[in-house]
Amino acid sequence: MARPDVFIRTYDSFRRNLLGIDWKNSKIYLNVDPMPSSGLVSSVIDAAKEYFGTVIVRSPKNASFPAAVEWWWKTVEEGIYLHLEDDWVLTKKISIKYLVRQFQNKDIQQVIIRAYSRGYRKMCLSPSVIRSDFAKKFTFNHNLNPEIQLRTQFVKRKNICCPFVKKNVLVKDIGREWIENKDFRKPKAKCDFTSWEKK
Repeated sequence: MARPDVFIRTYDSFRRNLLGIDWKNSKIYLNVDPMPSSGLVSSVIDAAKEYFGTVIVRSPKNASFPAAVEWWWKTVEEGIYLHLEDDWVLTKKISIKYLVRQFQNKDIQQVIIRAYSRGYRKMCLSPSVIRSDFAKKFTFNHNLNPEIQLRTQFVKRKNICCPFVKKNVLVKDIGREWIENKDFRKPKAKCDFTSWEKK
């Protein structure tokens, strides 16, 4: 969604607390859907330029969560990248080097920054670092929630890693509090969540 206020909160927190990244010499692949208003899209793009040296933008006419994820994952350059949607804040300081070091295990394809106290058994779309060559293998059905689809594809337990104990939750979802005060909601069935719908 085009939420410049939420975007700024997210990237302020990550720039402050994710140590070891030269943000101004980094690139962002930015999907901005025309919701709640297409007039806010340019504000999000302008905000991104304050953090990143290069901003690659996809701004579709119609919102689609699975299409956005598929574009991100197939478009990023080779290497390891940070997957970050616009509605998370990082609440504690961590080092990007610590996250990247986990990839010394060649089986690891995703390193998750802990968002919940439960265990992680499948890939997820909360903040994480991902091998791009692995991400490019995924194809998404645009009629189904992409996170649900990740649970049914070829990912094995040994491919994911969350190197933080369960009580050490590091990121907070701020999208929920934002949406409570707006005229949008998720569909009742989780598998149907491909875009926000009007209340």
